[in-house]
Amino acid sequence: MTTIDQFHDRVRRNVNDLTPAIAAAYLAGLTELLALIEEHRELLDNVEGFIAVAFSEANLNLAFARYRAALIDALRDSMRFTARAIPGMTAAQVSTIPNILDAHTMEVIRELDRVAMQRIADEIRATARETFRQGGNERELLANLKQSVGLGPNQVADLQLFHATELTRDPPLTAAQIERSVIQFSERRIAANAATVARTSALMAHKQANDLAWAYAEDAGLVPDGMALWKQWVQIPRKTRRLSHSLMDGEKVLFAVAYSNGQMIPGIGPGPTIDFNCGCVSRVTIA
Repeated sequence: MTTIDQFHDRVRRNVNDLTPAIAAAYLAGLTELLALIEEHRELLDNVEGFIAVAFSEANLNLAFARYRAALIDALRDSMRFTARAIPGMTAAQVSTIPNILDAHTMEVIRELDRVAMQRIADEIRATARETFRQGGNERELLANLKQSVGLGPNQVADLQLFHATELTRDPPLTAAQIERSVIQFSERRIAANAATVARTSALMAHKQANDLAWAYAEDAGLVPDGMALWKQWVQIPRKTRRLSHSLMDGEKVLFAVAYSNGQMIPGIGPGPTIDFNCGCVSRVTIA
């Protein structure tokens, strides 16, 4: 196994370890939203009014409080994970790293939270609008909203198509069987989406933690005189890859310098932009 292969394996191991807890926290947030939908059912005749109230920033932040906490835990766990592989890092320093709440670390936590919650808010509101667009009476809208929270906007039509297909089964299904079948279909899609959201979130946390841990190592004097920190853009092998990121693969710059595309961390920035589902990371070395 090459050094790069070993690096790939370490990243995957860390992300795989973090994903289940984040996915569980995300699904718990969706469950909290179901209560909000029921609570504000009297607004179902006003699409934007319902979305503004039921899916307000305050309600989403509250519903996904556990998910937001899981992201911070993932960042801290990833900092420890990265630190253990840094040459010269002591066990005491590894255990201390997650508790170093300096201004930069807090800024990273706030930005990670902002980006994650903005993505959730955008998708949930867009999915709700698409569900309303499909139409139906109050009872149908309420049921459809409950079944679609956690789906992507483009998956709402798939849910409706599946429901229509179940109506044409031969021999015909009872209303209760159709409802159960549609719910199971929705739950499978939502679970798959939750796994994708969790893995993306875990990878984002890993990237940020990797940067923070190495910055701490540099500040702690673990880079010998005459040596410097370097980072290399590494694209983790996967089925789908961005061509623009494939062209970056292997590029090496000083740790404190941006890559040629302007990003300090692969897939993040410059500014508030995020390349979602980006599987690229920085491999930092002392040279």
